[in-house]
Amino acid sequence: MTSTAKYKTSAPNKPKSCWDLFCSFTLMAMQAFGGSTAIAQRFLVDQKKWLTQSEFLDLLTVSQVLPGPNIMILTIVVGDRHFGWRGALASFLPFSIPE
Repeated sequence: MTSTAKYKTSAPNKPKSCWDLFCSFTLMAMQAFGGSTAIAQRFLVDQKKWLTQSEFLDLLTVSQVLPGPNIMILTIVVGDRHFGWRGALASFLPFSIPE
């Protein structure tokens, strides 16, 4: 079973590729300074529709329990959900590359 088959999402859209994840999270990282949770919610739920509001809140809860910055853990989980480790890496890099 691949990691994309593990999770079912009820959101209407999904990223097209790892490159789509990378570009989208780069745009989000450039907008976010300090508190990026509100920007992430607007971006992932309202604009891209990759997650529903309920899914976003569930993933945010998990990211708050795990050690590290909440937004980075959230992006890793979203990337892994769609494309496995490649998606997780493509989602994580925009937040770790200094701008």
